Amino acid sequence: MSVKSSLSMPSGTNKRSVRGFVIAGIVFLAVFLVYLLIAAALIYGPRNIPFDLGQPKTPTFEVIEASTEYSVKPFVMKDGTKLVSRRFGPDADTIILLVHGVASDQSMMKFPAMMLQRETGAQVMTIDMRGHGASGGARNDVDYIGQYEDDLAQVITSLRNESPELKIILAGHSMGGGIAMRYALKKDAPKVAGYLLLAPNLGEGPTQKKKAKQAPPIAADAPRLIHFDTPRMIGQIMMNVVGIHVFDRETVLYFNFPPRPQAYSYRAVMSAQPIRPNTSDKALQSVKVPLMVIVGEKDEVFNASAYEAFVSENSSGATKLISGESHVSLLFSPKTHAAAGEWFKGLQLSKAE
Repeated sequence: MSVKSSLSMPSGTNKRSVRGFVIAGIVFLAVFLVYLLIAAALIYGPRNIPFDLGQPKTPTFEVIEASTEYSVKPFVMKDGTKLVSRRFGPDADTIILLVHGVASDQSMMKFPAMMLQRETGAQVMTIDMRGHGASGGARNDVDYIGQYEDDLAQVITSLRNESPELKIILAGHSMGGGIAMRYALKKDAPKVAGYLLLAPNLGEGPTQKKKAKQAPPIAADAPRLIHFDTPRMIGQIMMNVVGIHVFDRETVLYFNFPPRPQAYSYRAVMSAQPIRPNTSDKALQSVKVPLMVIVGEKDEVFNASAYEAFVSENSSGATKLISGESHVSLLFSPKTHAAAGEWFKGLQLSKAE
């Protein structure tokens, strides 16, 4: 073989390599574009919402009337959004911050807060989360995934600035419990003294109720109360996988509850529960303070029987099943608040816990 021919071989090899890279790049780009088109089609394809959403409520900051049952205090977030809170009971060395559930606000928590205050002796504070009730922000939406727990961190920091020795227990019902678990995962969040979760939304895991293989028939004229837009959700997850979040504002979860239907954005839904890779088992494992989970035995939203094993496997927390109570009736049951009071009175809390 001549020197000339041997020197020319690498040149041909390099050309083939470059050509291969170009072809691979074109194929990858084509596949990626198809991927994006499929995701976009899922997000913006025909919708089949089984009820009329009507006109959305204009997001405004509303003033709650003064009451002899509670005092009112607003908190101003870093972006200027105002969150409204109510405090039940006299000042105490411990405050229980009680967060409402989905498609709800703190008005629903009034009587549960009063019952909880009576049973524990702690001051109880309810709050309208961003986009709910009298608080500001776009209705049932957030600016980014995780903003709910960021807001709670600001509220708790503000409470600590007011009273440095204050002990704070973070409590929540359903979505509020899911937000509390996301808060537990937040490494830079101010520490709380304990967690009290009422039928919490723990997201992916054994507490999710599996659909029956053969659901009972629904009458054609029966009102649909909840609608989940699965295709759009899949499309948004696909976009998130490749780092695209511009579509997160689109709605995926709809509630036909009085007084008006409501729609939640993808980013609000994902902010209401622990999500991959930081799932609820990791959230529970991160809790190093007292934890109490209370669930209605007849909870129709979550798998009540799975809570005790799941909580005990991943934390030192306790679980209490309340006989005869459902997802919502749990809030108003004297048995619920008696159990919370018994748990609370057995605690040895400190601010630094």
